[in-house]
Amino acid sequence: MVREGKKAEGREYRAGVPFPMPGGLKTDFPQVEISAAILGDGGIQVLIPGADEHTEKKFIEEGVFITEPPFFKMFDFKILSGDPLSAIAEPSTLLLTKLTAEKYFSNWKLSVGKTINIYNQMMKVTGILDNPPVNSDFQMKIVVSYATLKKQLNLSDWTSISDANYCFIQLVPGYQPKKLNAMLPAFLNKYLPSERTGYNLRLQPLAEMHHDERFGNFSGRTFSTDLITALTLIGLFMIIIACINFINMSTAQAIIRAKEVGVRKVLGGSRKQLLLQFFGETGMACSIAFVLAFIIAVLALPFLNALLDTKLTIHLTHNPGLLLFMPGLLVVVTFLAGFYPALVLSGFNPINAFKSKIMGQSSTDVSLRRGLVVVQFAIAQVLIIGTLVVVSQMDYFKNADTGFNKTAVINASFPLDSLSRTKMEVLRNQLLSQAGVKGVSFSLAPPTNGGRSYTDMQTGIDKKDRSNIVVNIEPADPAYFDIYKLQLTAAASTSLLIQ
Repeated sequence: MVREGKKAEGREYRAGVPFPMPGGLKTDFPQVEISAAILGDGGIQVLIPGADEHTEKKFIEEGVFITEPPFFKMFDFKILSGDPLSAIAEPSTLLLTKLTAEKYFSNWKLSVGKTINIYNQMMKVTGILDNPPVNSDFQMKIVVSYATLKKQLNLSDWTSISDANYCFIQLVPGYQPKKLNAMLPAFLNKYLPSERTGYNLRLQPLAEMHHDERFGNFSGRTFSTDLITALTLIGLFMIIIACINFINMSTAQAIIRAKEVGVRKVLGGSRKQLLLQFFGETGMACSIAFVLAFIIAVLALPFLNALLDTKLTIHLTHNPGLLLFMPGLLVVVTFLAGFYPALVLSGFNPINAFKSKIMGQSSTDVSLRRGLVVVQFAIAQVLIIGTLVVVSQMDYFKNADTGFNKTAVINASFPLDSLSRTKMEVLRNQLLSQAGVKGVSFSLAPPTNGGRSYTDMQTGIDKKDRSNIVVNIEPADPAYFDIYKLQLTAAASTSLLIQ
């Protein structure tokens, strides 16, 4: 379930929904078979108590999720110990991944039943999940029961929205999503009057979540279908250029191999045998190139991930499609690169071959090679121009004025428990006492962050002039404006910023 702004101009796309929505969907629509909320959180302080009741270990974790048991009915996360449907049904319970449990307690098999301090309260470990794949959008380390959140906060307010609070639903078999989409406006108006909402609800297919950059995902890294298409086209163009190079070199060497073909035909060799020979030679060359390319891809993948901020992996056993794609690509490239040279070389007339009057020197063959060269250079120019455009865009992206200061500004997460909050001013004074530190500010997020918390707001004094907008909430102290050199277009008074 996602939200779309009602205004066509500057429309906002958000994945977070009001807290009561998952329960409301399940109650109001019998077509919804399963409904579950999941909230992603990060920068959370985790304390592991020692045997003497004093803190033994302290961690700051990013992969913290708060969800309901039905979530594990929809997603096939493997659990190593415990039952996720009952393990996080009660408040103050949580699941750990295998790697996280080993980090906290050394042996994950002995971690069930232990307690940890998270969100400033003691919670019991009731199960162990297997480590999620590195390319998963759900990079779970800790899964806290949603019942814990319900116990602490009032989650019945439809006007307050956390952009990290997602809602996943599974429809009954055979029910069309577009039918439910048609009923969502009335559903939203039932719990929230239309003048209080600046957005519409709609279903987003799970298959689009990883690729739709408008709504994003928990990993913060979407891989758009446009980018996949662009990379696919680049790879296809490179293969075409390589095939054209091979064809041109093979046909250019026809005069060298002409007498070889003539001798073989005189000795009784058939054209079919020659075709198989030349295809075999092409296949061997492509196989050697394929192995070298695969080795280079494996070695270069870590650098590519660092450059693109991705987590691409090559696991042949985990990706059956890749096992079929690579041999298939090898066969296709062998056919494309070897078909024409094999057809030309095997078609030589023995007598003309000995006289060096070969087909490779005909005007038709020369014209074909020239045409292939033109196509090759045209593709190369397109790739070069595309590279120059992307480089200029990246240069603009890095150097364009963003409207705030980003030079020599360092952001670091800070625990939000009550004890840490009492030490904020102490930390500020200690940092300001360091040479080179000009200012310190405490805030929820930097200006570049898209925001995680939203609420609706009405503008206008008269009722007829009122309009509803959804605003992003970014709590910050007054030093925030000095640190980032933000310019205020209007302010009621300085005291309002300080309060």
